Amino acid sequence: MSVPPPVAQAPVLTPTPTSAPVGQAIPAALQTVSPASPLAGTTKFSTLALATDFPLLMAAAKGGPGTGDTTTTTAGGVLRVDPNGTYQLTINNPALGINNVDATTRSKQGVFYTTSTLTSANLDYTRFGYWLRDDGVDGVFNLGAWTAGFVTPVANLPAQGSATYAGKASGLYNVAISATSPADFDSSFKGDVSMSANFGASTLSGAITNIAATSLYSAFTGPVNDIGFSASIDRTNNLFAGTTSVAGQASGPYAFGPTASGLINGRFYGPSATEVGAVFNLSEGARRLIGSFGLIGSPGVKP
Repeated sequence: MSVPPPVAQAPVLTPTPTSAPVGQAIPAALQTVSPASPLAGTTKFSTLALATDFPLLMAAAKGGPGTGDTTTTTAGGVLRVDPNGTYQLTINNPALGINNVDATTRSKQGVFYTTSTLTSANLDYTRFGYWLRDDGVDGVFNLGAWTAGFVTPVANLPAQGSATYAGKASGLYNVAISATSPADFDSSFKGDVSMSANFGASTLSGAITNIAATSLYSAFTGPVNDIGFSASIDRTNNLFAGTTSVAGQASGPYAFGPTASGLINGRFYGPSATEVGAVFNLSEGARRLIGSFGLIGSPGVKP
């Protein structure tokens, strides 16, 4: 059943953003502890024989006051994948009521609606997406981004050499509620990602570019700054962690200033680190975004 969107307000050009903190920063993404992540082998998403639960690498935030949500991030979540190609999302914080909802659409639980996206693109071993919870009237109450998949066994992580990766990113952009942040600033975004990994040095770096945001409640659109990132690879746990920053200037209401910063967390998926999934965020003052991406490596990614 379709839900009438909130009355769209005219976009407001907000003042130049500052580095003044608003609420809590979006926390680093955490890997859900249970169930264990399936290890990559001969099975792909397209060849699953049984329904399988994939723990999420996820970070969450609260929509209205512009604060991070450590409770939901720590609780984690699960993506259940059925051989028939259906995906069910559960967020383990019981207060949100997101239990086995369709991970690719919008559904209603009580007075709240859960909108969830899932991206597979050309990825065999990785899935990524975001979710939000709203009441159809007042904008976003809770939001999060995640990645999951068939994790590269630690023994199969390349010990030296380098590899390049490319793919897509998606996520959510919003502004802490104020007189100058109408519903138009509850928005989704998409972008392109490129990344290089130096396995000998256990480092990686990359950029998210061509980021375009679109209001969830109107036709309002605009560009977002390019985002650069760098991280260190923890080979023992097949995890990487690092920071994000603006890598270019943008104009318009979605633009961040030069002091914007955030976090990135991810891991390698597929045999021999053939794919990558990550969760990232960026914030400055009342503005913040949270998203995830999935990448596929260039030919010849080998241990």
